Amino acid sequence: MLDEDSKENRTKAKENLLEWVRKKITGFSSSSGLLR
Repeated sequence: MLDEDSKENRTKAKENLLEWVRKKITGFSSSSGLLR
């Protein structure tokens, strides 16, 4: 049971990280587009 909890938390953290990276990438590409 404890294992399942940690697995779920890890998955949530991974999803949050992916979302953050995606936002950062889109923000970076749009700002670099303004520089061009």
